[in-house]
Amino acid sequence: MIKWGEIKDPVHGYVSISEAEKNIIDTTPVQRLRYIKQLACAYLTYPGADHSRYIHSVGVMHVAGRMAEQLVSEGWLDESEIQEVRLAALLHDVGHGPFSHVYEELLVKKRKLTHEDMSRKIVEESEVGDKLEELGYSKKDVALLCVGKHPKKRVLNAIIAGELSADIIDYLLRDSHFTGAGYSFDSGRIIESMCVLEDGRVGIKKGALSAVEGYFIVRYLMFKSIYFHRTVRAAAVMLLRAMELADGELGLTSFSTVDEFLDVDDAYVIRELSRLRSSLDPKLREAYELMRKIRKRELVKMAYESPPQISESPMIASLLTEEEARRGVLEGIAKKAGVSANDLFLDVSSAPSVPGYVRGEWEVPIVSERVERLSELSPVVRTLRGYMNVVRVYTYPPYRERVREAASEVFGIPPSARVTY
Repeated sequence: MIKWGEIKDPVHGYVSISEAEKNIIDTTPVQRLRYIKQLACAYLTYPGADHSRYIHSVGVMHVAGRMAEQLVSEGWLDESEIQEVRLAALLHDVGHGPFSHVYEELLVKKRKLTHEDMSRKIVEESEVGDKLEELGYSKKDVALLCVGKHPKKRVLNAIIAGELSADIIDYLLRDSHFTGAGYSFDSGRIIESMCVLEDGRVGIKKGALSAVEGYFIVRYLMFKSIYFHRTVRAAAVMLLRAMELADGELGLTSFSTVDEFLDVDDAYVIRELSRLRSSLDPKLREAYELMRKIRKRELVKMAYESPPQISESPMIASLLTEEEARRGVLEGIAKKAGVSANDLFLDVSSAPSVPGYVRGEWEVPIVSERVERLSELSPVVRTLRGYMNVVRVYTYPPYRERVREAASEVFGIPPSARVTY
């Protein structure tokens, strides 16, 4: 790969780019990522967390390139594949909508589409695909590879979307940096220890076990203290409801073409929600009021939080997947608390504390004289094994105590701790 120029990145230093990458970076879909925050509303809790999907995408491209170079040096990949995987990594998040995963919750609910689905569509149906074809790449191949689903490129898929992917490595380091969390792990050691097994899986040499443990510890801590921080999620549930209430008016999920989807970014949503002040429709006025409160940082407060690891509760299990169950719970809490269901916000956070436990290949292979499972070697990973199943109920400050009591009755589970003021 011939260097065309470089981008100064606060996490990785100078990131070299090729002319092909420069051509893709300059397309509208990639430039649009500058105007979508990586962590949605987290900046209201962590003021430094206003970095964008754009710089994350550049970082993933850089890390993916380093991984590919390592595997080329040991003969597991061909040198020509480095550029392909870097381009795919650059495009892996091009399908994110405004405020990233907050909007994605709405998109999945209304259209059954994820940001990965949109990434594939954008690569194939926008100027990005035309540029790729001009550069000699198949837009269909890159569209599959950018979401880690190419049927014939298992190793490249793993680089972009595996358990130790370039995506996760970059967002953990980047989000920790910009939030000021200060967590870190030895990503260089992990990358230098990558290898390919006979069956095509990507593994890590046993000498890097401690670095892999550090990676999983940081992932757990980031989810616990940043991504699922109760105030971060307070802003998220308010924004999600505002977008859902105004979806019909603003057409946030009713796009019919890729170009229509690409017209919408964070600024669009803020501006259009803020224009609903004089609407005669109660739902639109509520959407406006939620946006106004978010902009003034008048956030709802957590009234109830279930203890973690309670997925064996039938009620909690139903809340993870059933919209009707969520509505029923909110209505039950509202009735007991004597408040309107519109004054309550239910947040069901479910994510794997160790990502390898929810993928078809189960765990990261650790390689020495034989291949071993990570959990067989690491008591740390065994401890973190499982999900963060936490249910939270938010409300406005005046209703907080009675909502807490009502939620405890409805769930039949005491809160994990008494709320503080």
